[in-house]
Amino acid sequence: MDVTGKVIIKPAFGEPFRFSEGLCAVEFEDGFGYIDRTGKVAIPPKYELAYSFSEGLARVKLRNRFGFIDKTGRLVIEPVFEVAWGFSGGLAMIMIDGKKGYINHEGKYVWKPSR
Repeated sequence: MDVTGKVIIKPAFGEPFRFSEGLCAVEFEDGFGYIDRTGKVAIPPKYELAYSFSEGLARVKLRNRFGFIDKTGRLVIEPVFEVAWGFSGGLAMIMIDGKKGYINHEGKYVWKPSR
């Protein structure tokens, strides 16, 4: 609904997240995907989990690992992380093998995972 309380998108999804960068992660019957502001499916559901976009990328969970997609749904950083946080200031914190580190938008380590 909008700020006046008018329903814009009829409730038809499970667990919605907030809109960010024009898209919203929502839970469908067959996984998580994204809708646009009209309620139209923008990225089909195929993820175990999906989170809001930040700096053009969103973290998603596939095969029990986290990676990042762009707004077209293209996987730009492979799902190899145990945990991943959203991007802020050009970096995202990740965890792999129980160690935390930071990656850039290309998925390259700027701070290698360590304890």
